[in-house]
Amino acid sequence: MGMLLILAVLGVATAGLVIADCPVVCECPAVPPSCPPGISSVPDGCGCCKVCAAQLNQDCYEGQPCDHHKGLECNYGNDVGRTHGICRAKAEGRSCEYNGRIYQNGEDFRAGCKHQCTCIDGAVGCVPLCPSHVPLASPSCPAPQLVKVPGQCCLSIDCHKGTSVVPQAHSRPPPYPFLPYPAYPYSKLYPKPHRKPYPFKPKKEKGAMGNELLEVEREWDEARGNKHLIGWSKFEDRCAVQTTSWSECSRSCGMGVSSRVTNDNARCKLVKETRLCNIRPCSSVSIPVKKGRKCSRTHKAPEPHRLSYAGCRSARL
Repeated sequence: MGMLLILAVLGVATAGLVIADCPVVCECPAVPPSCPPGISSVPDGCGCCKVCAAQLNQDCYEGQPCDHHKGLECNYGNDVGRTHGICRAKAEGRSCEYNGRIYQNGEDFRAGCKHQCTCIDGAVGCVPLCPSHVPLASPSCPAPQLVKVPGQCCLSIDCHKGTSVVPQAHSRPPPYPFLPYPAYPYSKLYPKPHRKPYPFKPKKEKGAMGNELLEVEREWDEARGNKHLIGWSKFEDRCAVQTTSWSECSRSCGMGVSSRVTNDNARCKLVKETRLCNIRPCSSVSIPVKKGRKCSRTHKAPEPHRLSYAGCRSARL
């Protein structure tokens, strides 16, 4: 009886210590934490603020929990009174094989110098570490391009400021020269400035009235549209759109990921697209099927709802 009383007192004291670590009022920084690529932002043990989750084999405690999206949990060992542990993979997580190496569930690794990858229950997910899209042209950067810089892994954005290369469609006609007051009206000493036709002005047919509406030719749209940008016409003429079908869901129940490869973009570059998938909830696996009904392979929600996964939320229903 005395031993049970001592154990009860120790249990209450341990719970009091854990609760005492949590503040009465949550005070979080105004700016959310900026986590490295591939690391999730999760709530702390008190449920107050978002923190960068601890990864495999890293120290964990109430203030910095493990990344549960990768199947990690804080392992305190056999000592019940410990408040700090080490992030370990759960038993049900499957390992991954990538490029001839085996990675444990929840383990992060680099695929070269351009990608940060993570093993998630037998599937490998990677995020790019280098910029892959060329920014839009602007007055400060008229012709941006991705160029290779010696000694660096990632491509760098080159604006070609030294060459001052500006597409013809972005150039404007020169302004009229300023002439002093005696030159107006123009005299022989001050010849009338030469006017260049506006490059985007539609051609006017002969015999048309001055106030008559004209049909704008196709060149007007082509000159003012996006198709005059560098490389646009090359991809438009030569790009053959190729899109693979969506892969099977990475999980048989619960939230998983599915991916495909396509080049249906402005640069005609093969990119990997990933989307969330949910074949059926895991809780329904153990529920027996009622008599007279059959099991459905897929689960359909009664009404549309947004999906949440790894701190992300779907934009459309």
